[in-house]
Amino acid sequence: MLRSLVNVALFLVAFSVATATIREATPERLKNEWFKKERDNFEIVFLGSSHVYRQLNPAILDSTLTARGHSLRSFNFGVPGMRFPEAVYMAHRTLDWAPKNLRFLVLELGDWRTDIREENLRTERMVYWHSLPITLQLFSAIWSEDLPLQERLLRSWTHLHHMALRLGNVDQGPVLWEALVKGERESFYLPNGTLRPGLGLDGKGYRPLDLEASKTTFQQRRQEFLNDLRGFRSARTELRSKKWEGEKDSTLAAAIDSLRARAAKQGVEVLCLVLPGYEKPEGWLQLHLDGHLPLFLAFNDPDAYSELYRAKHRWDLFHLNEAGANKLSSTFANEFADWLETRDTQENPHVVH
Repeated sequence: MLRSLVNVALFLVAFSVATATIREATPERLKNEWFKKERDNFEIVFLGSSHVYRQLNPAILDSTLTARGHSLRSFNFGVPGMRFPEAVYMAHRTLDWAPKNLRFLVLELGDWRTDIREENLRTERMVYWHSLPITLQLFSAIWSEDLPLQERLLRSWTHLHHMALRLGNVDQGPVLWEALVKGERESFYLPNGTLRPGLGLDGKGYRPLDLEASKTTFQQRRQEFLNDLRGFRSARTELRSKKWEGEKDSTLAAAIDSLRARAAKQGVEVLCLVLPGYEKPEGWLQLHLDGHLPLFLAFNDPDAYSELYRAKHRWDLFHLNEAGANKLSSTFANEFADWLETRDTQENPHVVH
């Protein structure tokens, strides 16, 4: 019996080492591979959903910071639909790649969501970020949430299943096949020699929604917004009455603390920002006040940031157009520069709106 257990343990260790070796040797998704190739050219990396991808322009960020005396180069690692657990995983992955000049990881703050949309189940991307640490943090969140037992068990099994698929490198098959069939130029570049759109303008990850104007889906979203400007103004008015309230989420706090501790060992600081939406989620400000977030830049204030809440600067209800994105980028850069210039002289340096 003991020999059998030892053999099983040895097999599991060997299997884990083998799968980890395969994963490290296998090319990752396009934007990841591009960043790995260019990683030493950036000091700031932004991570988050389409709100990052479509709204933070490195060209504006970098030029504004340079004008303020801070020579910092930024990369937009935003990906549509990226929730906070995935963003935290990608932050850890970025640290794995050890960019020589990286100084700041800036994450779009979000709740530690444990649900998965049905259309995303068992997709390559969903499997990809289900590492053991992230999955354990998801378990912690599930069992601290106010959910029926059946739902807790279902969500736990779903995340465990995705972690098991990842352990077997199920998500790496299509990526490896593409890498074997195509060369780097075909992966990163279109036949005409230009970079693929997903890599963003100038290969810095940002792509404004204005460049999607010819696509039916984006046209529809734009028209729906224009047809319901009353709804937009109503949401903006309701936001003015909302307050930062509630207790922090302990799982969210632990995930941030763990990431910050690891990043600090590499000389990297982790910051979070809230982009101009319509909510003030419970507990987020408390994370900042309790010291989990050294800088908490919240742009979801239509009074302090009125330009970001003008219809002319919106593409749809939840996204800025290119003009709005440029305003957000310059505003962030200036407030970030303010923080850089004053944090060493303030007892408790925070920026909150």
